[in-house]
Order: sequence, then structure tokens, then C-alpha cells
Amino acid sequence: MLKSYIKKIKVTLSDYNYTRDIRNRLFLAELSVFEVAVLEEILNSSLKIRVDDLCKILGQKEDKILPVLDRLHHNKLLIHHEGVITVNKELRKYYEFQISRFDEDFEPNMGFFQGLLKQVPIHVLPVWYAIPRTSNDIFQSIIEKYLYTPKIYRRYVNDVTFDHPILQQILQNMLQTTDFRIEVKNLSFEQPLSDEELEEYLLLLEFHCICCISYERDGNTWKRLITPFHEWREYLLFIRNTVPCSIPEIETIQHFHPHPFGFIRDMNELLERATHPSPSIEYVSRLKKRLQELKLTGEDGCSLREEAQKWLSRPIQDQAIELYRNITCQNPNDRCIRAVEKSLRRIVNRGWIYFDDFVKGMTVSVGEQEEVSLKCTGRKWCYALPEYNEEGKELIYEILAGPLFEAGMVSLGEHQERPCFTVTPFGRMNLEP
Repeated sequence: MLKSYIKKIKVTLSDYNYTRDIRNRLFLAELSVFEVAVLEEILNSSLKIRVDDLCKILGQKEDKILPVLDRLHHNKLLIHHEGVITVNKELRKYYEFQISRFDEDFEPNMGFFQGLLKQVPIHVLPVWYAIPRTSNDIFQSIIEKYLYTPKIYRRYVNDVTFDHPILQQILQNMLQTTDFRIEVKNLSFEQPLSDEELEEYLLLLEFHCICCISYERDGNTWKRLITPFHEWREYLLFIRNTVPCSIPEIETIQHFHPHPFGFIRDMNELLERATHPSPSIEYVSRLKKRLQELKLTGEDGCSLREEAQKWLSRPIQDQAIELYRNITCQNPNDRCIRAVEKSLRRIVNRGWIYFDDFVKGMTVSVGEQEEVSLKCTGRKWCYALPEYNEEGKELIYEILAGPLFEAGMVSLGEHQERPCFTVTPFGRMNLEP
């Protein structure tokens, strides 16, 4: 019997009748499409139903139905006697929950996870998930502690420690697929596992809200799939599908400035020659403002201070770092700047990309936009993704065109009348982990 730990978390399957659970799960995994159809009809009927009535509903002859009833009888779901089926009430409740895995529109979501927890005695859950026994809502407490935001959940998954490497291997195999799902039959291990052993691993992963078993029809049989729980898979797919495409015709991009450290070069030119490197009065005002903030010029923006010569003698990368630190420490939007930086890490090697494509894939809190979190609307849970309004988009662009451009971390441009940008080599050096 397997155990797992994450700090004070401990899931111990022997705290409930997990061997019966595994036996029933393996039984379901062996059913054909027709057998599942028969089982569904029995579960949807009353506790007693005549065999001939069942045959009429399914449009099948008795000799085709009887072998299925024998299997279900052997599994103790029902008793078939003298043409009457009597269903075990307790097992029917169990199978009503499990049979949903075969639905065409089945989503292994938080609602399903909540139902999964109901198979375990309620007094066990606070022990498993290290939550207060006085909690008014155990499920909500689990959500808040382990799944509330992508950051919290990702840290939980990364930190969980199992007592067998196979569990980690199953997780990695699933996450390495293109659509974050893998057939159970495609799992391979160094040592062969019995069906019962593998099912125990899969059951443990489900109770950790890491991945879940579902079924997809494949002719007359079923594909048995392992996927993350629905809300997390949807988030992962969003992250994957919103990585911006690179602009191929980079030679047609109109650059805001020809040099990666263009703003600092212009600052230095203004210091050295007291000339205006740009016809834009607004741009020159920005340069003078930064020079004053760095205490390189006097209040008039023209007279040089002692520090100016020392500044000019420094490597431009050091100048960029000091300028960026000075900007961010004085900026009231420092938190938003850090959020945009975090988003840039996704695209550091994508070359030139469109600004609006970049925003589509952002998941950080900027301006009035709330942090991405797991929310329930009606009965549907999801990681609520940001929808930036025009004011929020303007703030994001101001950060790119302000501190990040000025410090040489991004270069700006325009392509086909759309603003675009790229992370510079200096930006990659500072943004990559």
C-alpha cells in the first residue's frame, strides 16, 4: 500500500476500502462499449427491472444481454433471478459516479474531484490534506491551500514527494505529451507492474488532484486516458496555445531606435555633447528627466554634476542596470513592471512579436486585473484568465516602452501598422532563470 508526503500532507489509501475500489475500477476498464451501454441503462433504471424490459429499451435480444448481466452479477452490482434484476443500492451509487468517466463530454473537473473525495470517510480528509478539522468546508479548504492559483498549484505539484518514482514518471510522461494526455497502455516502466499495482498508483494520483482517468471511445472498445484535472489542463493548453508567433519579415520592421541600448546611448550623447539626439521634444524631456533622476545633471537638466564623467566611463550594461533599478524603485507601478517581466520570460527567444499577441497570452495581474485564481460559477470551475481592458493594455505597453525599453531590455518597432517588440540579448540575460 502506497503513501505520499508533501510537507505535512499524507494520503494513506488504507484509510478506506481502496482494494474494493481498485477491483471495481479494473472491472470498468475491461468493459466494451456495449457493456457500458447496458450498465448505464441499469443504473438509470429503478432498483428492480425485468430483463425483457431492459432488452426492449436497448433494442437487443436476451441472449446478447445475459452475458453482460452475468458479469455484473459476478461483480455483485446486481442479482439476476427468474428474469428480474435487483440492483445493489450501495454499489449503484458508486457506479453512477464512476460511469461518468465514459461520457463523451466528461470533464475530470473539480466537481468530479469533490465526488471522488466523498468515497473517503469525511474524518480522514483533514488528515490527508493537512487542513483544520474545524474547517466548515473541507473541499474549499483544499482548493484554497493547494489549487487556488496556478502558482500555488504548480508549487504543490513540484513539491509533492512520493515513496515510489513511478508516480513521478507517470506525471512527467503525461506532461510531455502535446495535448497533456496519455493512454494508460502507452506507459512503460523498467519493471513490469500488475494491473492492481498500476491502478493503485493511478488512484493515488487522483486523490492528489494531479491527474485523472477518463475514457474515449475507439470503435467497440475504449481508450483509457490519463490527463490532468480539467481546470489545470485548460490552463496548460492556454499557456501553450498563446505563445506568440515570431514575425518572419524582420527586415520590414520599422525600429523605434536602431540600437538595443538606444535610450542610454542618447542619454550619454546628451551628457557628452549637450545636443538633442532626437527631434522629438517629448523624447528629449524623457532623457533629461532620467539624467536628473540619476543625479547626473542639475535641476535645469543641462549642467553636469561630478557623477556624470564617472557614469560615462562605465560599461553600457552597468549603466542599464543602474538606470533600471532607479526607474523601478521610484515607479508607483513597480508591481506591474515585475508582472510584465514575468510574462516576458515566456517569449525571450521568440524574436520579434506583435504586442497584441503578447497580451493575449498574459496571465499576470496588471492594473485593476485580478490575479488568476480558481473560481466557481454555478457548477463550473475554471482558472479565471485575465481580460485586459484598453487601460490595462496601455499600461502594459507603457511599461514596455518605458522602463524596459529605456534599460535596453526590449527593442520596439512597428510592422504592418501593428506595434511589435523583441527581447534584447541583454534582456534575455536578465530575464532567463
